[in-house]
Amino acid sequence: MKLPHPDGGYTVFGQVSERDMAVVDRIVQGDKIVTVRIIER
Repeated sequence: MKLPHPDGGYTVFGQVSERDMAVVDRIVQGDKIVTVRIIER
């Protein structure tokens, strides 16, 4: 996946499956991450 150049307001911290990308698309500045699930491969 190719992403536009970030404007400095975002941090990259992991990967997202294509299936879950719909959730990522709904994230807006000011949203808070309340849980994180780590899957080791």
